[in-house]
Amino acid sequence: MEKKRTNPDSLTLIGHLDELRVRIFYCIGFVVAAAFLSISFSKQIIEFLKIPASKIIPGFIVLKPTEVISVYIKVSLVAGIILASPALFYQFWKFIRPIIEKRLQSGIIKWVISAAILFFIGTLFMYEIVLPFGLNFLMKMTEGIATPMITLNAYISFVLAIIFIGGVIFEIPVISGILTSAGIITPFFMRKKRKEAIFFLFLIAAVITPTVDIFNMLLFALPMTILYEASIIVSMVIYKSKIQNKTEEVYAIEN
Repeated sequence: MEKKRTNPDSLTLIGHLDELRVRIFYCIGFVVAAAFLSISFSKQIIEFLKIPASKIIPGFIVLKPTEVISVYIKVSLVAGIILASPALFYQFWKFIRPIIEKRLQSGIIKWVISAAILFFIGTLFMYEIVLPFGLNFLMKMTEGIATPMITLNAYISFVLAIIFIGGVIFEIPVISGILTSAGIITPFFMRKKRKEAIFFLFLIAAVITPTVDIFNMLLFALPMTILYEASIIVSMVIYKSKIQNKTEEVYAIEN
């Protein structure tokens, strides 16, 4: 059971750092526990991750006896992060809760569930759509130049990175909602900075895209742009709710 601590609203700088340390400790604990749980299913997870390459890459190699062990560790760790993601989002919420309005704190379950669902959708999108296109393009580039001899470790590392990035990218609406609730941004600010934001998103897509192909880059950039537009809608809904509640409070005081 979590130890009762001082009210976060009254914490000093040192208190906030202590709160952050505790939240990080809990997050590490959840990830480690989930990673240990995932070890039993690591082989099945590896086979699942190999499916997008089954018709593109004939097979994988290992360069040293211990390479498979590192693959199992990576898979277990990332699987642990994904499994523990609802608990991680909850810990993040607990840390930032003091800057969120009291009336919005009751929606904690909705925030956690939304963040977890979007994270899973992002990983699924990368696995089902981005990976097959990216791998196919990369393998075609080697035709007539080299014979692909890809190590299992390199492939799994590549797949896990892409999948994890997808999960993080799909958190954009949740992040905008939290920042709007905290009064840090408004939907009007997001609309005003739309061009700069979209340019920045395309820049990010160009960096994280595994190929220099414009089509594959768009596979990253277009969903990010759609998510940004969805974030504006989320921000607007929360902003209007805040204005309405403040108006009702003023009316109640005056009467």
